This record gives sequence, C-alpha cells and structure tokens, in this order.
Amino acid sequence: MFVATQIFCGQLGNLELTAASLGTTGVQAFAYGLLLGMGSAVETLCGQAYGAHKYSMLGVYMQRAGVLLAATGIPLAVLYGLGP
Repeated sequence: MFVATQIFCGQLGNLELTAASLGTTGVQAFAYGLLLGMGSAVETLCGQAYGAHKYSMLGVYMQRAGVLLAATGIPLAVLYGLGP
C-alpha cells in the first residue's frame, strides 16, 4: 500500500510526493511504533510467565494485552481516519 501511494503521488508532482511520504512516515513512526512497543513489553512478561510455568498468568497477560492494544489501536484508527 505504501509503494502504491508513493507511485500515484509521484505522478502528481514533487510536492504531493513529499507530502504523502511525510504523512505515511509519520503514521508508521507514531502508531506502529507505539503499538509495537506495547506489544514488546507484553512479550517480555509472557516469556517470564512461560518460563516460570505459570500458565494461568500467561493467559491473563495475553488477555490484558489484547484489551489494552485494542483500546489503544481503535482510537488511533479513528484518529487517523478523521484526518484531512
């Protein structure tokens, strides 16, 4: 999707290509970075729970992570969907 956007915007002109590139990079850096960081933190907790043979806590961590990531991802999707 990123490449197709760049190709189409490149056909419009240099200013449009620059704007699309900066916008897409901003979305990737903020939203993807935020969710990836949150997921990586949960990965550490899940690894510790698995190594300690506390499988019930592993399930709790996974459920909490799913709720927390969805609670973060849905508002981000709405926020970016309402953009210009």
